[in-house]
Amino acid sequence: MDSREEIFDELYRCKANFETKSAYCAATKPIELHKWNGRHPVEENEEIVTVLPGSTLKIVMVSRFGDCGLTDDLEAKNGYGTRVDIDSPLITNVRWEQ
Repeated sequence: MDSREEIFDELYRCKANFETKSAYCAATKPIELHKWNGRHPVEENEEIVTVLPGSTLKIVMVSRFGDCGLTDDLEAKNGYGTRVDIDSPLITNVRWEQ
């Protein structure tokens, strides 16, 4: 089983090589996701959804700034509702499979 650090390293490597790869995690506290409906202005066209502790989230993006993008859409290939630091205590149980 890969460690949290190994998973984030692999996700970042994949991003740098334009490969699509995702991992999963669990929320430890309520997390707000901002879901945009595609209309402008963005700020007026977002639905805010709160995921509960224990919810499974998909990690669809890792940035060079040390954060990751999360979504509750487990089928999504990209697009996220919030970004958190990869070391954030808001997420736990980082893993490859749902």
